[in-house]
Amino acid sequence: DTANPHVIHLVDFLFENVSRWTPMAKPEAIEYEKVVLHDGCRTGRQCGLDDPTRAVVTAALGRAPSEMWLRREEALCCGAGDHYPEVSPAGAGNAARHVTCAAQDQEAQLLITASPMCAMHMRASMSSGDGRHLEVMDLARFVAVSLGVSI
Repeated sequence: DTANPHVIHLVDFLFENVSRWTPMAKPEAIEYEKVVLHDGCRTGRQCGLDDPTRAVVTAALGRAPSEMWLRREEALCCGAGDHYPEVSPAGAGNAARHVTCAAQDQEAQLLITASPMCAMHMRASMSSGDGRHLEVMDLARFVAVSLGVSI
């Protein structure tokens, strides 16, 4: 119905259709042993999508991801939401670095978040001089990679 479109979150769409795409998933395309999941403020606390996000990541990865020490309702803010980067660039950058450093402290090689804004913000705030490597991916990109799609 074009007058009343049904809009759903990407996490809901992936979760509702996971049985359709998981047979095509190639977990071996994910080259990281330690994959950590970050619960975003919007997807987790505001939309209640923590469990569906975990189910989608587990399906794409072929195993459950590692959990951040602070997760779900206690998850660290990435600093990307609600115009925080525009209002307080330094504060938003510090928030993002806090998340990436926490993931690195857990020896994560890949950090996944359902929020594309969080992923972009965390990548931009990372320092290349700390000697540790961490890749940050949003959920859509992660699922695409697990399906063998080159982005």
